[in-house]
Amino acid sequence: MPWTYSCLDSAKFGYTPYTLPAKPLNQWNGKECGLFLVSRGIKGVSISMLNANGKKGMVADMVTKGDWPPNEIAPGACGVTGVELETLVWRCHSLFKFLFAEPNRVCHQNAAGSHTKLLLSIITKLDRVHSEVTMPNLYEVKYNFISLNRAVRLLSRFGGARNIQEGGVDGEGVVKMLRPLTPRGLKQHFARNLMNSFHRDQTMEQLCEEVQNAVSNANIDGDREEGSMVQ
Repeated sequence: MPWTYSCLDSAKFGYTPYTLPAKPLNQWNGKECGLFLVSRGIKGVSISMLNANGKKGMVADMVTKGDWPPNEIAPGACGVTGVELETLVWRCHSLFKFLFAEPNRVCHQNAAGSHTKLLLSIITKLDRVHSEVTMPNLYEVKYNFISLNRAVRLLSRFGGARNIQEGGVDGEGVVKMLRPLTPRGLKQHFARNLMNSFHRDQTMEQLCEEVQNAVSNANIDGDREEGSMVQ
């Protein structure tokens, strides 16, 4: 973790102000014009659809409007500091430490609940810096975030999160088996259709496995009989 924190606080992850090319404007190539447009707040998707002449034309239009060069516009994400990222990582690390604590006691459950609120708060704060949209909160539209509160409530029933988060088919791994069976989303009677599809696949898999074992045993017995005849 200290190494992770040191990387997040490194100056390499900071914002580097744009520097104009050290040559006349009429000698800028397409790449240099594209970098200049990005530094002035033009969306990268719009620029990527232009060829070199199109980018040069946009820069030329900016020159004719006066106030050259226009002010640089730093991306919204550059408002996030290394300290804030360190806080995000630390709160996430602390939350999972208490979620997976064994044996899981009431003190761990209370600590997990507190760290969940702290984590969602810092996520919301950083999302406000990165995006101008204020509603809804980011954790309200991301299933993994909103499920953290439910995971904390389940601690009193199941104990540590390891008891319900194992990757096998007895835990969350079953989702990987069931998700392909609902390619068109959740519709009426989806539960019944999902169970029928799951049991169908399980039956066919078991049948193929038994047939394969029977064929393998038959081949082994045939080899033994052939060896006995040779002797």
